[in-house]
Order: sequence, then structure tokens, then C-alpha cells
Amino acid sequence: MGGDHTAVVSASVTLVAVVGAVGPIPGGDAPSGSTFDPETVDFGLTSVAGALLLACLAAIPIGVSLWALLDAARRPRWAWALAERRQVVWMAVIMFGVLSVVGGLVISGYYLLRVRPAITAAEAGQV
Repeated sequence: MGGDHTAVVSASVTLVAVVGAVGPIPGGDAPSGSTFDPETVDFGLTSVAGALLLACLAAIPIGVSLWALLDAARRPRWAWALAERRQVVWMAVIMFGVLSVVGGLVISGYYLLRVRPAITAAEAGQV
């Protein structure tokens, strides 16, 4: 039973230490000498919509790269060989392209528009 009390006291001390390190809680009473002004904090609809738009725009390159990577992984090796392409190289290039937004879009776009049709044609026997 004493262990439960110790855990609660420890959690309370940790919480006080974290809150004290971060600073005053927004909307609360700021200590004297603080530069926090609750009147200047904007949590309006425009900031939420902007954050949502930014998150959606950031998800597009990741989604396209993931689509290209999964498509390259699911194609059989013999189709890659018939199309005279190397599956491992393309998968590595797509994964490396994810590290930069523009590079990921360019590489994945090239794969989806140029390489994928050749692999699909080889898979369908249209070599």
C-alpha cells in the first residue's frame, strides 16, 4: 500500500518539475516579469485550417512515394527481368527519394509514369 503513495508523490513531483520548466500555463496567471500575453495567442479557425492544409500537403509526397514503393515491391521479379529493369535498385531509389520531398515526388512520379507501365506490360506478356 505504501508503494502506491510513493508513486503518486513521485508523479506529482515530476509534474510540478515539468510544468515549472515549461513555464506558465497559457490562459493562467503569469508570474511577474513574464512576457506571456494570453491576448496574443491565436487559436482561431484560420490557424486550425492552415495546420490541416499543411498536414494534407505534407502527406501527398509521402503517399505517392509509398504507393510507388508498394507497387514496385509487389511486381514479380520475372516481369522486372523482361522489362530490363532492376527491382531492388528502383525500390532503393524510391526509399532514398523519400528523404527529400521534391526528390521523392520526382523519383516516384518517374517510376509511376515511365517504369510501371513497362513492368505492367511485361507482366501482361506484351513485351
